[in-house]
Amino acid sequence: VSPADGEAMAIEDEFVLGDSLLVAPVCTPGGQRSIYLPAGGWMDLIDGSEYHGPTRAEAQAPLVHLPLYLREGAIVPMKLSPDLLLGADMSESHRKALEILPPFGRGQSSYLWRWGTGEALLNCRRRAEEVAFRAHGRQLPVRTLLRFEVGPPAEVSVDGKSLKELTEEEVAEGEKRGYYYRKTEQVCFVYPGDDWEAVTILEEHGQLRFVDWL
Repeated sequence: VSPADGEAMAIEDEFVLGDSLLVAPVCTPGGQRSIYLPAGGWMDLIDGSEYHGPTRAEAQAPLVHLPLYLREGAIVPMKLSPDLLLGADMSESHRKALEILPPFGRGQSSYLWRWGTGEALLNCRRRAEEVAFRAHGRQLPVRTLLRFEVGPPAEVSVDGKSLKELTEEEVAEGEKRGYYYRKTEQVCFVYPGDDWEAVTILEEHGQLRFVDWL
């Protein structure tokens, strides 16, 4: 957030976690609050709504919903429930994943991910319907799941080779190399395998998720 944004600097009940995640706790009864979003593109991590800042959004926030907003271009390590859901019960087990919100329009972003003794520079680039994601450096931790916020994919490939589209049943049976698109959330889960460098997603023509930005 730019120090030149006087409105953002004056707010005391919101904060930015890292470079890409804005957190807006609900501090008063009622389960609703007004949220200020600084300049740039933002997406509500819970319901998928997108915003063009600087602007304000009205958030409905029951006890199980903490208002969270991702900045466009975000690449964020997260944990998902066994059903690959955000914010669901993870008391039994969880799945490590990278949440990827590609730039809303033509552009690119990067993130230096460090874990244990390793690190990798991650890059995400959008050109029209194509979203390209690349890992530079050491191989990512084994079984890293990629969760892309995109429209319906026409094709998903890893290192230039097309991936098979998995059914919900195949995903439930256990991890396989391929991809799975969940229409209700407009997210594409990619299982790239253990040895890869680049993932490319080609969204269906005319069904871009953030078409207003292109």
